[in-house]
Amino acid sequence: MIDWLDGGYFYEPDAIMIAAIQEAAIYEKRSWAYLERILQECLNKNIRTLEQFKQKKAEAAAEKEKKLVHLPKGERNEKREGPSLQSKYEYPY
Repeated sequence: MIDWLDGGYFYEPDAIMIAAIQEAAIYEKRSWAYLERILQECLNKNIRTLEQFKQKKAEAAAEKEKKLVHLPKGERNEKREGPSLQSKYEYPY
């Protein structure tokens, strides 16, 4: 951790470290390896400031949202129904 903070990798190392820890906590990942992957990804994407970190996170969330299929309100089925239990186990033999 000291290397990441003192290594000159980021312009705001303390802020980036805290943001990375918060990101790991959101996904309930408590290993140093996960945290290190977040920091390495920042280096790979040339993220050096907290503002850049937040911007990339927002862009990733927007991309994820764009990939989701949105149905018009009239076409939504609020109660999703799967196959009935009876038909689920009916076999044609």
